[in-house]
Amino acid sequence: MVAIEIRDLVVEVDRYPIVDGLTLDIEEREHVPILGTLEDAMTVLHVLSGILLPSSGEIWIYNLPPRQAYQRGLIRLLPLTEALEDGALFTSTVPIAVVSRSPTAALAESIVVYPMSDIAFLDKFIQKTNKTIHLRRR
Repeated sequence: MVAIEIRDLVVEVDRYPIVDGLTLDIEEREHVPILGTLEDAMTVLHVLSGILLPSSGEIWIYNLPPRQAYQRGLIRLLPLTEALEDGALFTSTVPIAVVSRSPTAALAESIVVYPMSDIAFLDKFIQKTNKTIHLRRR
């Protein structure tokens, strides 16, 4: 089942598009890394969670706009140390986005979207990855 629909998404940082025309369907239980600078990846996470608005395009999370999905707990930003179920590999305040039908769903039952900034952390999830969001370099 498609849980996140992204259509023609444009996200800009300082008027420069870091995401330009992204169209992507993300199924339940998929893990999606964001490749780019940490600052740009965090901007995309904030757009996906409805904290920031995109420059253009549409995002639907279980048929709701991101802000409503965030308010209902369908998308959550979690610190990495909280997100790792079997103990943290390292301490970081960089969040990941977790999307699920239930605010209390386990990580294994959720979509996980995360910045690709630490190889040790990525080794934990890379086996489940089949889609990647590539950000443009500034």
